[in-house]
Amino acid sequence: MVNITVIRPFLLNLDGEKRAFPVGAHAVEDGVASHWYVQAHIAPLTASPAPPQPAGADPEEGVDDAKQAKQRGK
Repeated sequence: MVNITVIRPFLLNLDGEKRAFPVGAHAVEDGVASHWYVQAHIAPLTASPAPPQPAGADPEEGVDDAKQAKQRGK
């Protein structure tokens, strides 16, 4: 199953079955999510979102370590 976000409502007629997709989030089969008509009506599929940072975490933490390691490699 794939999660999609419909940005324009549409009706999909696939293999004789009609499925209505109102605006919003839907869990659908991989074959439905990859269908060209579905793709034209949904937000772009993205990889899994980045995990949330713990409260108080510094997003710059570790940046200095990476810079120092790069400088040592020169």
